[in-house]
Amino acid sequence: KLVLIDPNTLLSLSDREYYSGYVEALKYGLIDMADFFTFLDKNKENIKNKDIHTLTKIISTCCNAKARIVAEDEKEKGKRALLNLGHTFAHSLEKETNYSELLKHGEAVALGIILALKFSIKLGYCIESDLKKVSSHFEYLNIKTDLAQIEFSWNRENIIKNMYSDKKTINNHLVFILLNGIGKSFISRNIKDNLLSEFFNEIL
Repeated sequence: KLVLIDPNTLLSLSDREYYSGYVEALKYGLIDMADFFTFLDKNKENIKNKDIHTLTKIISTCCNAKARIVAEDEKEKGKRALLNLGHTFAHSLEKETNYSELLKHGEAVALGIILALKFSIKLGYCIESDLKKVSSHFEYLNIKTDLAQIEFSWNRENIIKNMYSDKKTINNHLVFILLNGIGKSFISRNIKDNLLSEFFNEIL
């Protein structure tokens, strides 16, 4: 019936919690709204300063975007899966760190988005400049973009194993949201295990 949101509530959060939530907002710009990503990038100083006018526009845009996507695919049979951009990687990273304070959900999603971009580049779907734009945006806001920035001994075999236990796995097939570029995401269900292993061997 009604959703009430007071943007001023965001001012009560620590920077870490604030940016953890922000990552989920930026995600919409990468899914299918390149113009929104451009808006966020142009207004990153306002975002850092927690400008209420800018935050109100971001919240409104994201609410409308989610409503649109969910209305098109209420039972998550297709397009709604795009909302999981970055999450296949993120959920695995969270499990590997035992859901500790070492990695908040939004921080894991940010790393997952970067990994999705890097994986997309490896598979020939997008180009380095797309990764650079998103990485630079995160870095401006002090959002970590590299697993090496987390003080943890990552185990590539465990990360891949964790992916197969994720609720988003369908018939033991991993589901990835990859990108043809900023604002051009798509669902991929046919990634070969050897490609994933190669990828983690390259980045870890």
